[in-house]
Amino acid sequence: MTVVFNATGVKPTDLIEVHALNLANKLVNEPVKGEKDATTTQLRRFYQEFLQLRQKVKNNPETFEQSRIPLKMLIAKSEYAYGRGVVPQLFVDWMKSNIKEIQSSDDMELFGYYFEAVIGFFYGRNAEKKQREKQHAHGQGGYER
Repeated sequence: MTVVFNATGVKPTDLIEVHALNLANKLVNEPVKGEKDATTTQLRRFYQEFLQLRQKVKNNPETFEQSRIPLKMLIAKSEYAYGRGVVPQLFVDWMKSNIKEIQSSDDMELFGYYFEAVIGFFYGRNAEKKQREKQHAHGQGGYER
């Protein structure tokens, strides 16, 4: 189960330090349709799109209402990416549950920190996983060949 950014009793620091890390770890290890791994490119694409909306609202909070439709479109786009087999269902569920809770520019800002932390941890954990796989494939997993 993933945590929504504004869940009762969840401290913002825990959102970043604990919950974002837990989600990133799950995303690294959860295969997508077709048994591929979630790709950093796909997750980064979603983050970049959200970041553009967040920055627009941050620069001009009055644009929040206008940003609701493109924000909700991220849910549809995540479903599409899942259908193509490039993101796991876990990511889609996380996007849905969080985006549905964004009701203000402050919410966008807090979710933005959460999303950024997930992406950062995902990159780090995914790189570690790829390195282990590479070492294992080259026989460096502790065995001489």
